[in-house]
Amino acid sequence: MYGIESLKTKYGTLNNVTCLTKYENGICKDCRLETECTLTTRIGSLIPKYSVSEARTKLRNAVEFYPSGTLKSVYLEERTNVSTSLGKMEAEMVTFYESGELLRLFPRYGQIGGYWSEEEERALLLPVDLNWCGISGVYRVSCFCFYKSGRIKSMTFYPGEEPVIWKQGESFPVRIGIAFYESGDIKSIEPAKECRIQTPIGVITAYDSMAYGIHGDANSLEFYENGSIKKCKTVSEQIHIQNNAGELLMIKPQLRPSQMDPEQWEVVPVQLEFLKDELLVTSADRSIYHFQYSKNVISVCTDRVTASFGCGGNCSTCSACSI
Repeated sequence: MYGIESLKTKYGTLNNVTCLTKYENGICKDCRLETECTLTTRIGSLIPKYSVSEARTKLRNAVEFYPSGTLKSVYLEERTNVSTSLGKMEAEMVTFYESGELLRLFPRYGQIGGYWSEEEERALLLPVDLNWCGISGVYRVSCFCFYKSGRIKSMTFYPGEEPVIWKQGESFPVRIGIAFYESGDIKSIEPAKECRIQTPIGVITAYDSMAYGIHGDANSLEFYENGSIKKCKTVSEQIHIQNNAGELLMIKPQLRPSQMDPEQWEVVPVQLEFLKDELLVTSADRSIYHFQYSKNVISVCTDRVTASFGCGGNCSTCSACSI
């Protein structure tokens, strides 16, 4: 709908509203603006986007609301310092919980494409000092996610950033992101390289060759709050399970043509989840297995042949593609 002059909200009046859509209850769902307006929120005064002044400006709604009329997101006209539990932080885009607390903060929110490159966007993103929570160094963070309490929930790193974290005396290079428990303990990380992890079934080389996450909320190497390993993926090991009857099952990573380039091969990892009384295995074909520790002998065997395999085309003499 076009031509709406003004819209009254809990946070202030929006003038010269365009592209207005509504929920069935009549509450504004989202809209765009053609003039400067100010919204008063818990994190400060926010001016939603009303101009298209740069090649990097995204063509999206300036303001979004929940069906209750509570503010859901604001795409900001300019970089704005907002209040967070970590202090004042610069933002170009913010989202909120329906109860009003800050959910996500994007320091930069440019449109990557033919007119604006990833390198140009990266140059605008200021590095952040992260000498806390086991992290050491200065890195570019593309998104901060918060719990309702204000504590940090996750951080998503800009492509190419690989911070190193320390956990239980070991260092782990990280890509994509890190997630935290509300206590501040590390919940999960996405390893940037293969890393050796002690688990209830032995040492596992943890790494997800197919990690293409867009945020750091959930990552392949996950810990319980007490610091013990909860979940990981591996592209380097076979898992051998022998039951009380002496039957042996082997589960290992698989090779398949890459979804990005069918002429290339990619290794599909095996996921392991370490529960209290059993091991939960998700194979490369997404089959799920439950193995009780008390009823099975579980061991680990390195499977570097699969991990480094390059197809020679002679399938009759090769078993690398099979489970």
